[in-house]
Amino acid sequence: MLFLAFLALSLSGRNVNLEFLSPTDRYAYDLASFQGINSLSFRIVTDSSGAEYDLVAVQVWPDSVVERHVGLLPVRLHTDTMEVNIFAKALDAESAKVAIPAWGVMDDIVRQPTAHHILIECIEKDSFCTDDEIPLFAYSGGRPFKVSIGGEIMEAYQFCDVRDSGMHPSAWGKEFNLLPYTYYLLRPRGVKSDN
Repeated sequence: MLFLAFLALSLSGRNVNLEFLSPTDRYAYDLASFQGINSLSFRIVTDSSGAEYDLVAVQVWPDSVVERHVGLLPVRLHTDTMEVNIFAKALDAESAKVAIPAWGVMDDIVRQPTAHHILIECIEKDSFCTDDEIPLFAYSGGRPFKVSIGGEIMEAYQFCDVRDSGMHPSAWGKEFNLLPYTYYLLRPRGVKSDN
């Protein structure tokens, strides 16, 4: 599974590139999966110096959207390459723990249904403009559908349709009839939410 996406945004004439990575250490990936831990990695490459962002979690329910800041310090993009690993593990049927060690986030608790939820890349196909938000990833379910297995109709979930839709993650719920989910984004410091 190779998930690569290059997303660029202009920061004062500078670029920020986001590249999703496939697991390189298969043993570690399989061991984490065996323990019920989802993982996702990406690399941020920038020639911009010192751009600061707030890490924001946006929880989407069918009738509401709630957002909150995650972590105590801003995320600062340096002129080098930053590799970011994300981990998520369901704690029970109604909560999960998300960790982003590179940014000092070790135990962000997400309160939502967790059955059939995984980490999904947020891949928008449009390029970003200066001071835009950068959607990163979501802890989400997939598009539900029915499948016949041995004459029995079962419910299944399609995650690729969601990831590859090119839509902003705020629109996934209505478009794909998703259960509540949470997506994470970087918002330039000082920019107010549209919600």
